[in-house]
Amino acid sequence: MTEKDSLHSIAASFGTAAAPYEVAARDTADHLASSLGISAAELLALNPGLPDRLTAAQAGDTLTVALGVTAQSIAVANPDWPVVADVPVTLGTLPVQLGAGQSLGQLAHAHQADPTALLDHLRDATPLLHAGATVPLPGFVHAGMSVDDTAAVFYVRLGLTQPSEVPLADWYQQAIDRLGGNPARPLPATLKVPDAYQSTATITWTTLPGDTVLDVAAYAALIQNVVPGTPFAEWMEAVRTANEPVDPEGVRLPADAAAVVLPNDTLRSLQDRLLRPADRFDTYAAAADALVPLVTVEVPGAVGTTASGLTLLTLAQRYALGLADLAERMAFDTGVLAAQPERQLTVPDVPAMAVDELIAAMHDGPAMATVSGQVARFALGGLRLPAPVRVDGEYQATGPMTGGYQLIGQQVTGPPPPPAGS
Repeated sequence: MTEKDSLHSIAASFGTAAAPYEVAARDTADHLASSLGISAAELLALNPGLPDRLTAAQAGDTLTVALGVTAQSIAVANPDWPVVADVPVTLGTLPVQLGAGQSLGQLAHAHQADPTALLDHLRDATPLLHAGATVPLPGFVHAGMSVDDTAAVFYVRLGLTQPSEVPLADWYQQAIDRLGGNPARPLPATLKVPDAYQSTATITWTTLPGDTVLDVAAYAALIQNVVPGTPFAEWMEAVRTANEPVDPEGVRLPADAAAVVLPNDTLRSLQDRLLRPADRFDTYAAAADALVPLVTVEVPGAVGTTASGLTLLTLAQRYALGLADLAERMAFDTGVLAAQPERQLTVPDVPAMAVDELIAAMHDGPAMATVSGQVARFALGGLRLPAPVRVDGEYQATGPMTGGYQLIGQQVTGPPPPPAGS
């Protein structure tokens, strides 16, 4: 073995064998693997299309199954094999338990993953965001509304209040329902809204994605009924101050503005509330300390790094993986296994070898002594086999059951036992 080898290249250097398999009713890859004495992962590594073939087959059909050495079997047979330090290792989609205070950006960095791909993968994951946590929004600008309207809309959408908790929102909701004929979601592009509390005059309000009638009612109640000294009045004043002078790109929120994570929020629902495109929202989400600790999430495209003193087993443990699982993920990575001139890899369950290679392997080191010792033990232990019978010039094992010691000429004539009583 050299440092340029991978687990896959080592496994591929051994031959494969084709074995017939008779399909049973409702057969699965797990059952087939069990019947062959190998793991399902090893079986599928050599037969990637097997599940579909089993599904299409009828009971009684015969499938040809490839058997061979796999990256998994080599790793499992050599858990203490050292790895080269500071080499990247492919980990694929890796389950990772979140640490306290960890952000999505830190998670991506720790596993050399693409932050955008990570957020896309977790866009609808739950549980992920911790209810009550805040997501800072520095530099947040929204275009298309006046300063006061923006202040009211984002007072609600940032989670600084709940629409049902806004004073007078219930009256506005009833009025909007009456004026619009109880509009259903998604709301129409515009709604008629009272221009003041208890007024019958109306104004036209342009709805926003995700709005409900209660949301629009809360916006109107806040804008039209500002009470000095209340939290909303202070928020509106902060928004007005942040927009002096006016920003031509839109209305700026205060520098310390932050969105509150609501119960059952996902990254997607929070993004929708903030009316942000994915690229802008992801900048905020990646940096926020808003994740539920100890939850296990998937990190796509994860890459690990080896370290000095690690073996295949301890490398797997470092990333909380089983040894066979790690081997499947890093099967094609070259330069990971350390060259050990004085050692040889153990390669179990080789299904096919050239005769010359087999003879050479049997004569290498203690192998011959082991084989001959096992043969002698079985032969002298009463093993019985069908005797060979020559038929049409070929020997077939169809003769009578015969002791192994007779078949290989190891019968030993010893002295007769002493007479009884002597």
